[in-house]
Amino acid sequence: MKAYSADLRQKIVAAYEQGEGTLDELADIFSIARRSVASYLKLQRSGQSLQPKPHGGGVPFSLTEKHLTVLQGQVAEKNDLTLDELVAYLKETENVTVHRSTVCRALQRMGLPRKKRVLRLRSATKRPDSCFANRWLRWHASALSSLTNPAFIWRWPDATGALGEARGRCNLSQLIAA
Repeated sequence: MKAYSADLRQKIVAAYEQGEGTLDELADIFSIARRSVASYLKLQRSGQSLQPKPHGGGVPFSLTEKHLTVLQGQVAEKNDLTLDELVAYLKETENVTVHRSTVCRALQRMGLPRKKRVLRLRSATKRPDSCFANRWLRWHASALSSLTNPAFIWRWPDATGALGEARGRCNLSQLIAA
C-alpha cells in the first residue's frame, strides 16, 4: 500500500489543531485509521517532518547478474529443463541454494520459458510381450462396461419364447440362464 501524501497529512493535523473533530471523527472524515491520525499529530508535536518515509526496499534478490547469466546460458543450451533441475544446476555449478520460485521469477524477468511438467518414460522393466495382454484387458474392460451400461437394452427369450427386455444393470447370470 502506498503512503499517504504529505499534504493530506498536513490537512489532518491542521483540522485537529483547528478543533474540527476528535481523533476518531477525523479518522472517519479522511477515511484513514485512528492510529495514523495519532502518529501524524505525534510527528508534528515532536517537530519531525510529515513527509512519508522512503520504501525500505524489501528483501534483495538472491541471484546476482552472474547467476542470471549462467541460468540464461543453461536455458539456451537445454530449454526443456524443469525448475527443479535448474535449481540443482545452480547449486552444483554456482554453489548457490535458491528455491524453485526464485528461479521461476528470474526466468520470468528474463522473458525465458519455463518447463512446468515432467514427462515420465515408460518403465524399462515392462516385458515386450505384455502389450498384447494389456490390449486384451482394455478390450475386455470396455466390453464389460458396455454390458453394464444403464442405457444398454438387453433382449433375450423368456420361457414363452417372446423376447423380453431389461433396462439398466442386470446380472450376467440372468443372461446365461436365459
